Amino acid sequence: MGNLRGEIFGSIPDGSAGQEQAQYVKLVRLEAMARQEALCVVMDFSDVTYTWGDSMLAVFDVLRRRYHYEWHDIGMEVPIKVIISDKSSGLETLLPSGFLFEKLRPAIRSCELDLQKWSED
Repeated sequence: MGNLRGEIFGSIPDGSAGQEQAQYVKLVRLEAMARQEALCVVMDFSDVTYTWGDSMLAVFDVLRRRYHYEWHDIGMEVPIKVIISDKSSGLETLLPSGFLFEKLRPAIRSCELDLQKWSED
């Protein structure tokens, strides 16, 4: 068990027009996490244009629900780390600040620390 890193490219339309793209990202992340038995995910949205809308909430909510019990028992949220840039700044309104990063290394390190705590409990 470990972490999973996934890069996402392109543009997600504003508002409900982005539902199809969000559904695709959600299914791809769930499949990848299941295959690798990952308990933490780092999603790189730094090359995605995303300005507003809540379609992407479905991606994060389904990951939280799928892995809720593995983390809830130790009093933690499912560690979803998201790398953002100016292009994808719309994601800042959807996630707690502890899930958002500007660089890959700190996001991975945060996953490692979360996994360490998980494995100790």
